[in-house]
Amino acid sequence: MASCIQKIFDGIRIGEALDSREREDGQNPSYTERYYVEGTSSSAVATETGRALMVHKYGSPPTYNGLPLLTTRTEPLRGVAAWRFEAVFQPLEVQTEEVAESNYSFSSTSGTANVKYSLETVAAVTVDGRPVRNFYNGINRNDAGGYDGVDLFVPTPEFSMKQSHPMGWFSRSARVLISTLVGCINNAPFDGYAPGELMFKGIDATTARYTDAYGVYQWYWQATYHFAASPNTFIQFGGQDVPKRGWDYSWILVEKWENTETGDEESRPVQLNIERVYRTMDFSALCLKLPQ
Repeated sequence: MASCIQKIFDGIRIGEALDSREREDGQNPSYTERYYVEGTSSSAVATETGRALMVHKYGSPPTYNGLPLLTTRTEPLRGVAAWRFEAVFQPLEVQTEEVAESNYSFSSTSGTANVKYSLETVAAVTVDGRPVRNFYNGINRNDAGGYDGVDLFVPTPEFSMKQSHPMGWFSRSARVLISTLVGCINNAPFDGYAPGELMFKGIDATTARYTDAYGVYQWYWQATYHFAASPNTFIQFGGQDVPKRGWDYSWILVEKWENTETGDEESRPVQLNIERVYRTMDFSALCLKLPQ
């Protein structure tokens, strides 16, 4: 068991290995020291001995040339009652990279919606030569003169963002604020969606933990933000294209009138109304890291 430095800590001998003091520069700098530990059958004691040496050499917490002690590893040696201890000094960002992750998931499925007016009536055929009645693209006229419409499949794209935040991120006031934002629509462009197209459906958040360089549990938040999209569009009405934001509600006023040529009571749309039914917000207030 080759070593170049021998030290004694509480009766346990520790010596630096010949392949110690490995250094890497560049964007991800690191410095590694390796030791052999003798005099104990416990990996925990061997680890604590190695950590005590790091504190003795580099202070508390151990830092080498600005690099904090990030990880330690202790492995048994075959055939001898000894251990190999390794201490790695790296920038703290390397250790917290997993904690700072941002995941993005997307689902584009279909739901149902009742549609009372078609985009176009492409054919209408009568029997016995009766004149074709104009329902103004209304679907399934009922006895009351209105239109029952039809349930159709419509796209319902949804996506979620998973973000990690420090423990102080969700204070009590922040949690109350987020709860008031559920069901709001974006009033500014967000993640490629135009104003009016995106709804904030809510958040799932839970605490998680990781072990820092000193073996201490550190807690943080894992939060998943949920959104649903409805594209902005135009509704053809009265010979013009009327803009409608994705989550606004549209309805049409229907007027009854008597066809003097046929004697039938007809229904025709006379007014298109577009209503804003959801509150709006600037989604940048959520402080999310968006995918590129």
